[in-house]
Amino acid sequence: MRARALVLVLLLACSKSAGPPPQQPSKPADDGHGSAAAAAPAEGGAAPKWGASVSDPKAEREAVELFAAIAGGKAKPDAVLAPVFVIGPALWQSLAKTDAAFAKLGTPSQAALPSGGTTTMLDMRSYLEPEARKALLAHHTFVTAAKLLTQGKPRAATDAERSLFYALSPIEIAGHPLTVIDLGQTGVIVFVDHGKLAWIDEPSAYTTKP
Repeated sequence: MRARALVLVLLLACSKSAGPPPQQPSKPADDGHGSAAAAAPAEGGAAPKWGASVSDPKAEREAVELFAAIAGGKAKPDAVLAPVFVIGPALWQSLAKTDAAFAKLGTPSQAALPSGGTTTMLDMRSYLEPEARKALLAHHTFVTAAKLLTQGKPRAATDAERSLFYALSPIEIAGHPLTVIDLGQTGVIVFVDHGKLAWIDEPSAYTTKP
């Protein structure tokens, strides 16, 4: 099980000892879209259910700018986070391993991912209340992660990354941009909804795919 780059960078930045790296999540069967076969490509050459990968420089720039606002420490929750903001399973496990206090923020929730005909339930966090989102923005672990992401290189998510996101999330992304901020050995996938962060995760941390 490899140590993830994001965890290592955060450990150095926060000067904390996290112990062993978080367990790599596997994937579930019900994709949240009413189907257990989220990752199967559409037949007949039709576009997949998660939509084609399309470069959108404006969306990619917007994702980085939102993290820059958070990194500055003065962002208001309603300005940068969607009313339902989610940190997906892999990224949440990475961040939670660096800071036990961070792990207590938000509402415990789960994602179901299909893999090999079985379903695995993965822990993640949702931030549903204004106070929860305010506390998240004020927490040094999240701010440190935001600072790190401002140094990454944004790009359009690949077809495989869109497929993984679609399997994990109930969000319909066909026809919508999906951005990955590359950090070298890892990266963070970012879905922006109406100019606000709605869902983030660490796609490279999954060792099996739906």
